Amino acid sequence: MRNYFSLTRFLFKCGLGSMEGKNKGGKRKRFGNTGNLVAYIILGICMIPLAGLLYQLGNEGYELLAPVGLENLIPQLVCVLGAMVIFLFAVTMVISIFYMTSDLEALLPLPLYPWQIVGAKMTMALVYEYLWVAFFVAPILAGYGVAAGGGVMYWIVAVIGCLAFPIVPLCYAGVIVMVIMRLFKGIRNKDLLSGIGLGFSIIIAFGISAGSQFFGTSAGNGNVIQILTDKAGLIQAMGKIFPNLVFMSNSLLERSILQILLFVVSSLLVAAVFLFLAQKIYLKSALGMSEASDKKRVLTKAEKAKANRVRKPVVTYTMIELKKLFRTPVYMYNCVIVCLIWPLFFLIPLIFSLMASGVAIGTLFSFAGQGARIREFFGGELCFGIAALAVTGIVTFVGSFNMTVGTSISREGKNYYIMKYLPMSYRDQIKAKIASGSIISVFGTIIYIILIEAVLIFLGMNFLMLPLSIILDVVLVSFLNYIQMFFELAHPKLVWDNEAMAVKQNFHAAIASFLGLGIGALLCGAGVLLRNVVGISSYIVVPLLLVLLIVLTFFVRRTMYAYGEKCLAELED
Repeated sequence: MRNYFSLTRFLFKCGLGSMEGKNKGGKRKRFGNTGNLVAYIILGICMIPLAGLLYQLGNEGYELLAPVGLENLIPQLVCVLGAMVIFLFAVTMVISIFYMTSDLEALLPLPLYPWQIVGAKMTMALVYEYLWVAFFVAPILAGYGVAAGGGVMYWIVAVIGCLAFPIVPLCYAGVIVMVIMRLFKGIRNKDLLSGIGLGFSIIIAFGISAGSQFFGTSAGNGNVIQILTDKAGLIQAMGKIFPNLVFMSNSLLERSILQILLFVVSSLLVAAVFLFLAQKIYLKSALGMSEASDKKRVLTKAEKAKANRVRKPVVTYTMIELKKLFRTPVYMYNCVIVCLIWPLFFLIPLIFSLMASGVAIGTLFSFAGQGARIREFFGGELCFGIAALAVTGIVTFVGSFNMTVGTSISREGKNYYIMKYLPMSYRDQIKAKIASGSIISVFGTIIYIILIEAVLIFLGMNFLMLPLSIILDVVLVSFLNYIQMFFELAHPKLVWDNEAMAVKQNFHAAIASFLGLGIGALLCGAGVLLRNVVGISSYIVVPLLLVLLIVLTFFVRRTMYAYGEKCLAELED
């Protein structure tokens, strides 16, 4: 046990500690620990609105279901659906932490039992899952407890239950991944594993999107209660997969210490079985892991000529950044695919909604005889303003969650020193990194914006909205990327074990993303205020805000380049 605790403490220090660079002299970069603390506080504040909505869901859900005697469904659903979601996301996390970290080569030869290595890594994964529980599961239980008047005993069992909640789903995910890795030796390759995790994550995202729409439609039709309470329904099925969840749900409903102790004990027993299995199969499943695939081939003359073609340094460096993004599955998913397939997250729920509600295709043409009224609406200044709001919302959403620029220096990792030896100025390197992110964001938005507005212009909207939208897209994307680069320059995450940590566990990039969403919301709010309260026409408001945004972007750009050159010059590990 001593080795387990020592290894766990070491992994926490390396994996959850400060990942910031140091300036000359070995001192922490500006802001230091205080800056990190402030960053985490800002991230927590950004998550408060979502936690508040979930709190209201639990609170009002009780008020809605209590009159019909179904208020017990809330803790049951939280337990079942929460465990299932944790399990789904834990699969990719286990792949990353167990098999894709660079510390395997150092840990496997040490005099450690496999169960000690797995136990320490599982403890790290458990802490990350606690963040999910704190922001998504706990608020619903808190809302339910306040509405139900749970009392002191309810809060005691809720806290204990939340602490033990992720253990079983994580163990399930760990066993499945280890068995697959042991049986299928052909996937002992980090690139292939990343691709599997990528596909699994996309399936999870689309499944959650479609499932949420399905339950929303079922609730509207009055069928959701029947689905949830039927003997062959969701709760009973999931209860067979996670049998100890009945102890947690009963402890919340009955305020029973005995039930919650049974839940904790059963979770620890599952963890013990998991560690026993890990002792038997983890070592053999982890041996032979390679950093990447190695496919050697002879380049053709055309490929050699293309590789030796002379181009401007910024263009060449931008192409290198893009190739890294497309060739690394983790970067491909978090920085590229999310920006390109975002419409599917809206189209799939819409399709499910139409299918569930039985809307016929013919109803889409029910307004065919009202062409004059339709063209009158779309040709007005109100539609012009609405279109501008829609463009701002789309660009802000895609640009804020595009992590390309926000992780551009962090992705260099321990090889960041190469930036200091490149025959390029720091300004040109920053330009290339911003350009790579801007290209992806613009490409992921401009096509859909043009298609949508082409339809609106056909219906009668003013043609000027199209060039204004294109300019707004480019300027707003640039502005958001400059903001992200500010945070990245101040706090690059240079020490990481695998590519996923540089992107998914980069809190400063997440803060910049939420800040970008706030900026977009501020622009939209200012536009609505000027039009509806002050009474200025949308034909004036939209160009006015666009000019203001261009001026701000120019100012932020100049400030960021001056700040960036200084930061990169002082950056040392």
